[in-house]
Amino acid sequence: MFWEVGEIDWQILFGVIPEYENALASGHIFDDELAKIQKEQNRENLRRFEDYVAQARGQFESLFPPELSAHKTLDDITARAHATGLIERNVRYYCENILGHSVDTRDLERFSAVFLPMRAMIYTFLFGHFHRNKGIPASKPAGAIDLLASVYLPVCHGFVTDDQDQQTVLRETLRCCSFRAEVIWFSGVLR
Repeated sequence: MFWEVGEIDWQILFGVIPEYENALASGHIFDDELAKIQKEQNRENLRRFEDYVAQARGQFESLFPPELSAHKTLDDITARAHATGLIERNVRYYCENILGHSVDTRDLERFSAVFLPMRAMIYTFLFGHFHRNKGIPASKPAGAIDLLASVYLPVCHGFVTDDQDQQTVLRETLRCCSFRAEVIWFSGVLR
């Protein structure tokens, strides 16, 4: 929507269309052919996402080697990422790979300002790499899929997780991006 009309209508995300939901639930919309197309798209999206994660990891690790990261605060890392253009390079990489063509810098800045899930994802990966490079033993760092869930932070009130490492990174993203959501610890059984 942004690339076509220059803005994003967030209300679309919250719209409920009962006719569509009923058709989806009854199987009138989602058939085997559509499922096959969706699986192929998911495979391609996962490949692109893995490329993005590898590229972001390489950039981060070159700027913040473990011996340097161990003595830095999260705010130091964020400031250095901005000063070196790491955030902007990652937004450009992601957008251009999805769109399949280069993007004007001014449009990219406007897009970053209004497309909050992109900001959440970029910062979450930055903070995730920061924690991985701290050299502090952890049970298991939050993985790529755990971190990708950050795209929900700007559009939800509460994010429930039973993963302590995911919770830590998502809370730091909330603070840095000034999102109003809450990351809630859940120790029961999700059903």
